Amino acid sequence: MSRRILLADDSVTIQKVIELTFLDEDYEVKAVSNGDEAIAALPEVNPDFVIADVHMPGANGYEVCRRSKEQRPDIPVLLLEGSARLPGLSGSASLRDRSLTVTLTNPSLRDGVVARLRLAGGAHLREARATVLTHEDMRAANTFEKPQEVALASLPAQVSADTATVTIPKQAVVAVSIQIA
Repeated sequence: MSRRILLADDSVTIQKVIELTFLDEDYEVKAVSNGDEAIAALPEVNPDFVIADVHMPGANGYEVCRRSKEQRPDIPVLLLEGSARLPGLSGSASLRDRSLTVTLTNPSLRDGVVARLRLAGGAHLREARATVLTHEDMRAANTFEKPQEVALASLPAQVSADTATVTIPKQAVVAVSIQIA
């Protein structure tokens, strides 16, 4: 039996990215375009996990989180903050059991970006690890001729009860692995 994710985001692009991320996983994604639709869908969908955009039409992500927790206090909720807060940063997420992997790309030629990944509604982080693909050209790739062209390196990730903080270097792709308590 598939587990269910309720996704509330007004961006069709984000909806498609998350649906594609979980396509081969044992998750069924129910996507809605605003917070009011998400709240209305909660009883019918009975999700195992909720992902909600903080800034969307109708009820915001915090309200969706609060209402989700009223129904099921143990439900994990991930709140997304859009590009208004982190200009130029893009990414995707995948969830398996209690392990969340968030991949973030910073295409900026000049600046690193501090990313704060916060689980809402009382969910706690057990640990977080960050890994960066290292190369001065973010379009670089490993090939048969140059199998070590792009290497992995660890990045520091600070963890508080509900937030993982990682600095995404300029022109970098970073994977943040979060273990949910």
